[in-house]
Amino acid sequence: MPGWRIKRGNFEIKVFAGLDLQNHRLYPDDPGNSLRGNHAGLRVGADLWWEPTSRMMFASSISGSTIGTTFGVRGAAGWRVMDRFWTGPEIETSGDEVYRQYRIGAHLTSFKTAVFEWSLGAGYVQDNSHRSGLYGRIGLLTRQ
Repeated sequence: MPGWRIKRGNFEIKVFAGLDLQNHRLYPDDPGNSLRGNHAGLRVGADLWWEPTSRMMFASSISGSTIGTTFGVRGAAGWRVMDRFWTGPEIETSGDEVYRQYRIGAHLTSFKTAVFEWSLGAGYVQDNSHRSGLYGRIGLLTRQ
């Protein structure tokens, strides 16, 4: 999505907005559910990264859509390990008009191998339907 990046020293914020396309297939089918089928809307979001010291970081992100009023919010803190990556706690929530999910865990961020940069997360997840378990998250990007 198009957006803006503002960087001042060790503080960076990215703000973006764009078209959000979603397709929801429900099993079992629920013809009365407003999220059923194809939808187009607007998605907006922001990412923040701050390193108050050379050994500590804070990151957060927020995202929302006009489709079903879906949202996501994440926060993380981290400490630099062997000048190779950041690690620490993370907390996240996401949902829509009727569903909410809550996560608490740990992350490993900015681990670099060759041209790749990895992000990993794992922890405990629970939702408002009283289901719970473990979650895992993996991210991969390249920088050129």
